[in-house]
Amino acid sequence: MLQLSQVVDAHDIPSNWVFEYYLDLHESLRGQTVVINSIFNTEKTPSLNIYLSTNKYKFKDFSSGYQGSHIDLVMYKYNLSFFEASHKIANDYRNYLQMSNHPHTLNMNLKAKVCKVSKYTTRLWNREDAAYWLSYKIDSKTLEKYNVKPLSDYIYTTVVGDVTEHYLYDSSIFYGYFNNAGELYKIYRPRFVDVKFINVKSYIQGYDQLTFSKPYLIIQSSLKDIMSYESLGISNTECIAGNSENSIIDNLDYLKTKYANICTLFDNDQAGKRAIQSYFDRIEIPGTFINLEKDISDSIKVHGIEVVRSHVIKQLRETLKINTKCQEPSILEST
Repeated sequence: MLQLSQVVDAHDIPSNWVFEYYLDLHESLRGQTVVINSIFNTEKTPSLNIYLSTNKYKFKDFSSGYQGSHIDLVMYKYNLSFFEASHKIANDYRNYLQMSNHPHTLNMNLKAKVCKVSKYTTRLWNREDAAYWLSYKIDSKTLEKYNVKPLSDYIYTTVVGDVTEHYLYDSSIFYGYFNNAGELYKIYRPRFVDVKFINVKSYIQGYDQLTFSKPYLIIQSSLKDIMSYESLGISNTECIAGNSENSIIDNLDYLKTKYANICTLFDNDQAGKRAIQSYFDRIEIPGTFINLEKDISDSIKVHGIEVVRSHVIKQLRETLKINTKCQEPSILEST
């Protein structure tokens, strides 16, 4: 047990205590991963991930881009230097030990929680599926092209040390996203309000479908948006999406050599606009959004193909001019 007299450096203080104390967590950190609302903005979707790495807790906030150690958390939260944050943690922990009857122990025996989808079952398409996807103008041909399949259930397995637990989820409306090799990389749960997606493995959505024969590449928010976008019939663009707007897609340097220009087309909300700015600031890829509904698929569902096509073409024409060396980019075509 860490004694009061031993607390001389923030690095000596249990990282799990720092996250519990400064984030006011309602559960003790004992190896599991926790996701909460960001403390750096007012986003309602949980985006701040607290996870165990090499026996110490760290964090990554996808909505703001902040990440790092327990000391980094305090630096960002209170706008302090590294020295000031370390000093604050040490003082606060000393006070905690003086006031608490149950001091924290060093986090030397924390065991990381490993989570995975261990099994899933596909099923046949039904009328409920058709009604759902067609409302976004996504037809069976497009679903087949992007390897989307309906699931009847899946098993979510967690492992902490020697303890393994299995959780069965079944529903009439789960969908599996697969790559061309038939590997499941994401589960989509439309009816879940809090967590709609279960990431199974890292994958650039839409990458298997690229032909590299079109002049423009559009980075979108999700596979659902990509598939809905296809109904617009904009013939000289191709689309991909990362695991989320908050993560920069890898190998963009290579993709820049394959296309005349690239831009982002993200959601019409704070997270989407921050992601647009992040892509531009970090890798000089310009971006835009459609000022209708939250995203492309919802916009098409509410306003229809013709209205959204007009908005999209206008925005993409303006955005794709930013980094082109030509005086005027090719006019976006529609079929």
